[in-house]
Amino acid sequence: MAPQTKHIRLGTGVLSLPYHNPLMTANRMAQLDHLTFGRTIFGAGPGLLVSDAHMLGLDARESRDKLDVGLSRISSPDDPATLSWLAIGQPAGSSTLVMTPLQMAMMIGAIGNGGTMQQAHIIDHLTNPIGMDYARLKIQASRSLVSADNAANLEKLLIEAVKNGTGSGAAIKGWTVAGKTGTVQVSGQKNNALFVGYIVESEMPLAIAVVVEEGGSGGRVAGPIASALLKEAAAVLSNKP
Repeated sequence: MAPQTKHIRLGTGVLSLPYHNPLMTANRMAQLDHLTFGRTIFGAGPGLLVSDAHMLGLDARESRDKLDVGLSRISSPDDPATLSWLAIGQPAGSSTLVMTPLQMAMMIGAIGNGGTMQQAHIIDHLTNPIGMDYARLKIQASRSLVSADNAANLEKLLIEAVKNGTGSGAAIKGWTVAGKTGTVQVSGQKNNALFVGYIVESEMPLAIAVVVEEGGSGGRVAGPIASALLKEAAAVLSNKP
């Protein structure tokens, strides 16, 4: 149809973006837009049917977050300074980057889990009306993010960041904390303060992501909050029968 028309805009309908690789989708849409001389309209959605996600081996509960992340866009201006800014995860110009706190916690937790990300859940177990536990949720792997070797190398760097770097405020006496701070510039407001990290010891499987909107420095603000929360969680687990 495109070669036979000049003014009609051509739409894709709604593409369930969480079911597709974002990079491959962007490449295909760029090619389609080129073939239609800039007349392509791209539609995206989170996906509707839970059964579709299950057939693809995906967790339907993550669809909305995956849509937001998939719609992130990084433009590549011919400017070395801007490109270097994008390389460390900072949006610049018309670029937009999106990641939820849950995704950050799952990502950093995967590093501490040998590169394997676990499925997210909020239920530990079920209890009947008389107080007896009758079902406990099983931990399930979601996907492999990096190799075990790469995860181990990253962990060394994350430990160093807390011991001697910007994440020192997240340290906890008696435990080894691996983590990374972040200070995110947001147009029209103060910087957001971030920290992601986890306790390295296997008997304390705790990971965390702290986001303080307009909090300023990740090391000075988000790090100490993460430390307090991890310390409290570790105390609870230590007393758990």
